[in-house]
Amino acid sequence: MTWGRRVAIGLLLLALAAAGVVIATRMSVTTDITHFLPTGDDQELARVSRALANADILRTRILLIESARPAEATRALRAALSRAPGIDWLRSGADEASERAYFELYAPQRFAFAASTPEAARALGTDAALAAAAQRLRAELASPASSAYRSFAPRDPLLLFASRVRAQQGADATELDGDVLLARDRRAGVLTLATRASPFDSAAQSAIERSIERAITSIRARFPDVRVTQSGVSRFAMAAEASIRSDVERVSTLSTVGIVVLFLLVFRSLRYVALGLVPVVAGTVAALAVTLLVFGQIHGLTLAFGSSLVGVGIDYAEHYFHHALLAPAPDGAEASMRRIWPGLVLGAVTTIAGLAGLAWTTFPGIREIAVFSAVGVAVSLVATRLLLPPLMPRVPKPLPAATRIAASLARLVAQLRTRRALLYSVPLFALIVAALGLPRVTFIDDISVLNTVDPRVRAEDEEVRARLGQSDAGRYVVVIGRDDEDALRRNDAVAIRLAVARDAGLLRGYRSLHSWLRSAQLQREATLAFGDRGELVRRMSRALLAEGFRADAFTPFAAELAAPAPPSLRFDDFRGTPLAPIVRGFRVALPPRDASPARVAILTPVSGVRDPAALMARLRDVDGAHWLDQRALLSAAYGRFRTRTLELVTVGLALVLLLVVARYRSARLGLAAVLPAVLACVLTLAVLALFGIAINLMHVIGLLLVLSMGEDYGVFLVESRDDDAELGVTMLGVIVAMLTTVLSFGLLALSVNPALRAIGTTAALGILLATLLAPTALVLLHARAGTQHT
Repeated sequence: MTWGRRVAIGLLLLALAAAGVVIATRMSVTTDITHFLPTGDDQELARVSRALANADILRTRILLIESARPAEATRALRAALSRAPGIDWLRSGADEASERAYFELYAPQRFAFAASTPEAARALGTDAALAAAAQRLRAELASPASSAYRSFAPRDPLLLFASRVRAQQGADATELDGDVLLARDRRAGVLTLATRASPFDSAAQSAIERSIERAITSIRARFPDVRVTQSGVSRFAMAAEASIRSDVERVSTLSTVGIVVLFLLVFRSLRYVALGLVPVVAGTVAALAVTLLVFGQIHGLTLAFGSSLVGVGIDYAEHYFHHALLAPAPDGAEASMRRIWPGLVLGAVTTIAGLAGLAWTTFPGIREIAVFSAVGVAVSLVATRLLLPPLMPRVPKPLPAATRIAASLARLVAQLRTRRALLYSVPLFALIVAALGLPRVTFIDDISVLNTVDPRVRAEDEEVRARLGQSDAGRYVVVIGRDDEDALRRNDAVAIRLAVARDAGLLRGYRSLHSWLRSAQLQREATLAFGDRGELVRRMSRALLAEGFRADAFTPFAAELAAPAPPSLRFDDFRGTPLAPIVRGFRVALPPRDASPARVAILTPVSGVRDPAALMARLRDVDGAHWLDQRALLSAAYGRFRTRTLELVTVGLALVLLLVVARYRSARLGLAAVLPAVLACVLTLAVLALFGIAINLMHVIGLLLVLSMGEDYGVFLVESRDDDAELGVTMLGVIVAMLTTVLSFGLLALSVNPALRAIGTTAALGILLATLLAPTALVLLHARAGTQHT
């Protein structure tokens, strides 16, 4: 071994050791679906959608506590969860701190929040309205609930604050029972909590789930009939994480066992099993480390999919083993490697070229897959070249069975050359299948293809939402403004129009920040709409006297109106109060990106919208108002990406064809190397369509794999084109490589996760077809045979 070779091996091992350190210190696996949301999009809605993925509104969970004594059971569960780690806040009703904060914030602002428009506020100040308010005050003070009004009535004879409290309580399908919020049917208590961690942080969310389960168990002794149902994005994320983890563990284990068994059958030695895993381990370690360094963590889909692709490294090792053992070079293992090295490099370059286009997408998760796979394939190739030849036996041990099979395959190719006319039936059959299947191809672009939705979790979530009148998941009216005040001003206009639209039946309901916070401009206009404050006091006094009240009983009302009006409420006024999480949940800050300045988005969750276009027609005059249906938005983004991927495939094919033509200086040989993979992709699409399978983004990525890996097989065969004996060895190697690849991706096809299942089905079928078509293409496009290739 030369000194230069020793240095190269040392550097590779040192780099792998450093990669191991990176993995040991930084390993972090996530199932965060935001990895598969688009970035870099100039559309502000895409920015909102991405920012929303980790916003406060998605960090909340709602628990329904059913029991014969729902209020008591809810109090008990609230107490049991009060010290649970990871919970940012916990709310189940109007506790003393919340009531005090509500009073301190809104009592001084009762004129500013008396009505949604200045016109409506002005109507509250008419003589008729003041007389009606005095009559209502007398009735309330004579009612059994008079104690709730008596203390504040001298400051608020118009009952503006009391009216606001009633309106706020009636906004949701809930009602108070003391300090506990109950569902409207009064059979279940409502407990809302928010987590500190992202809803997609499966480790943190799993810990909270365990805390909730322990808390439920702890109260069962007192409430044996208790039933707790939950709603929240985090529960879907946990179910997806469990599904992906299960798939990864099963695929990794079974594919490893299958490859080991296959290698033992072919090579009859554990030595080659161990050596075959060397490039796979090297590629995986390097890919993991680079991905962690570039992205900070690795997604579960990347780990499952990328690990299967890195398994192509074992194809390089297996291809080398067959040539070193069945057709060894006279000068030993190193010479055998040098002989096949150009083909290995060309195969790896075509694979990496096919993946490179994915790195330029706007989806971080897809970029992550591209980086992981490209690094893994490249390092697997280098490890095959540097580490395997020195570890091979000096004297190859004969493999009688493999030798016989290779010879039979060589004879088969020779016979096929004598029946070239018959071979044309293969592409003809392919064209017939394509003609039948391709017109039936349908595309579906939906983010749901990335995750499995547990039916139990979905049913439970829908039950909670239905009972509480919650908004439809992921559907909002959004206003985007330059700053808080601008966004609030636009949100005020939206809230007014949504109320009219609801009355017209265009939506079932909505939850608006307008109920809690309005623009400073609207607050000032509503306050001024009541007119001159001194005149208002005099006219209110006359109305009160007419109802039998003493004039001096309302001196605090007159004194408060004589003082300057308090400054308008703003977001900062809620900070540090129990109401802050409520207000904060509607607001999403959009950080600056490229040429886009920082903006503020305010969300209004809506429910029961059947015709978004008709609803938005009511809002067309509100500048900055948008309809955001996250599912539809992402479907459009995935559709664009699918189209872009197909374009990249076309460009990649042209590049790969140029590479192989340059290598062989023959268009026919270039087509012989590339055409089998292309036909395999076309046939795969046609077959999937004939079976009624709609094509999604993950199928397209699977086709890209078929192109990248199928081209390897075509290249390997073309490299051995002029030596029948060596061609037989190569064909045996390609068949074994196909079996290992189909095994890995075939197991992915059995995954519960639909994204992995789509990739696995497409790749396994496509690679199988590429392997069957490669010899046919070589025979039809290269007629000369029988001479030694040098």
